[in-house]
Amino acid sequence: MRLNRRQKRRKKVKREMSINRKYYALSIIFALLLCATQIIGNAILILVCLVAFVFLMGWACTQDFTLPMLLFFLPWAQLLRMSPASRTFYTTALVLICVISIFKNWTRFKKYHIVVWLGLLFLTLLSKLLDGSSLSFDYIAFMMLILLFPVVKEEWTAQKYDFYQIVVFFSTGIVVAALCAQQFADLPNIKGYIAVDSYQTIIRMAGFYGDPNFYTAQITAALGGGLVTILKETKKGRTVFMAILLLLLLYCGLLSASKSFAIVTIIIICLWIIEVLKMRGRIGLKIALLIGCAVAVFFLVSSALLSSLLEVFVTRFSYSGNVSDFTTGRTDTWKMYLEEWQHSGKIILLGKGLTSVTVQGLASHNTIIQIFFQFGLLGVPLLLVWIIGFFRDHTRETASEKKQIISSLILLAGTFFPWLAIDLLFFDEFFLLQWYVFIGLRQLRSEERIGDIYE
Repeated sequence: MRLNRRQKRRKKVKREMSINRKYYALSIIFALLLCATQIIGNAILILVCLVAFVFLMGWACTQDFTLPMLLFFLPWAQLLRMSPASRTFYTTALVLICVISIFKNWTRFKKYHIVVWLGLLFLTLLSKLLDGSSLSFDYIAFMMLILLFPVVKEEWTAQKYDFYQIVVFFSTGIVVAALCAQQFADLPNIKGYIAVDSYQTIIRMAGFYGDPNFYTAQITAALGGGLVTILKETKKGRTVFMAILLLLLLYCGLLSASKSFAIVTIIIICLWIIEVLKMRGRIGLKIALLIGCAVAVFFLVSSALLSSLLEVFVTRFSYSGNVSDFTTGRTDTWKMYLEEWQHSGKIILLGKGLTSVTVQGLASHNTIIQIFFQFGLLGVPLLLVWIIGFFRDHTRETASEKKQIISSLILLAGTFFPWLAIDLLFFDEFFLLQWYVFIGLRQLRSEERIGDIYE
């Protein structure tokens, strides 16, 4: 009887893997179609494509395959617009998915969700009232996600996602978007979506984003997840495919010439090597992974194309004569925000009420500073309770386990370290990347992985 149950589970997993390949092909085809539609520039075709995207995400939600599809199209969010200045349909689709998920299982609401939401709603509206700020689409979407996302997370987590598949979809979306942006950057209808940043005569690519650091924040998150899955994966074919994706991600990251990308990547690779050396037994796997890492480093250094990209990083770091230069002026910006925060009692207590404002025309370039600036000392604890609540199921189930500390650090560092150099509070990544980490940490602690079923 037990063998029959195991055989049935194995067949179920194989069937799910087959369906996932269909989603995989569909996502790539649709992304290329979106790019082609934007290149053509016909408004009707673009609108049809964007509406189709919203329906595609809604359909993925009904098929219990939401997270991989959302992460695949996250690097395409900037292209999911009618024009460069208009709003992205990606956020619309995300809110729609939350609503659909709530209708599928509305009983997952918990009291603290509603209490925290009401507290943040009251404080932010009070702050807006005192400042005379209006209600923006970004504010409404953020507050809807604060209310719905923890509940939706419960629904989606129950679907038992395979983290390997999530990383594959996320990584492929990044790679395809980066290569398309690099290839079509000079086309008239694409130029508006692509901001090529030049710094001291250095050309920095950023996919479809205006800031290379936003672009690489997704790459390091995918790199962290990919490095972890390689350590845990048991099927050779999946391991080789993930290794190829990691090399492509590394190349796309090098195009950005982002110092934060270089620092975070070095940190997570060093942690990964430590984790490899700590693995008990599996000598053959250790040797294979370390040799593969050495070969990749040799290829980076010896390749004419990649070595030239590495020289750009060396040049950028050479400009760092002091802390301000090293952070490209971020420390000066952080000081301005802290001074603005300290000099207003209203901002100290209530913040700006989640209002899109800047200090002297400069963004904060730090998610933590932006949180204090927007929510104040009264609102920050509520948001912290929300974040802790988001992860509390994971920590409650796995607090006694300490075997996966370094692997967890790889995933956390790759995802959250870049937040210290960019501001993601007003972006969909603020919610989606937390969910991505939650699923990764949950599977790291799980005694049973999908890959084990194939043993």
